[in-house]
Amino acid sequence: MMKLMGTKLEDMLGDMEKTLYLQASDETINRNYLQNYTYRTRKEIAAWPHMVHLWCGSNEPYALKSHRELKRYLQRYEESIMDGLGHGDFLLKPSDEAYAKIRQVLN
Repeated sequence: MMKLMGTKLEDMLGDMEKTLYLQASDETINRNYLQNYTYRTRKEIAAWPHMVHLWCGSNEPYALKSHRELKRYLQRYEESIMDGLGHGDFLLKPSDEAYAKIRQVLN
């Protein structure tokens, strides 16, 4: 799972108190992973007329795969792959760059 998310054990352990998985059963966690990592893109999303922003870190192989899949269908999208970041790093390690990027999209 950490390889798919582009994270390291040290990062996961440091954020454990924030995770919802601490009290979850093995069955719940397995179901969650199954749903998160085996989805299929529905072709109907091609009809979505609005801009979609695809953001992920360069260390997230599954997210990068998802970007490729979504770009096949979306007509209006803007992609941003942030160098050296893993899953959630952009939001977990806020910076002036992150705030500026969010403000730019919202405006």
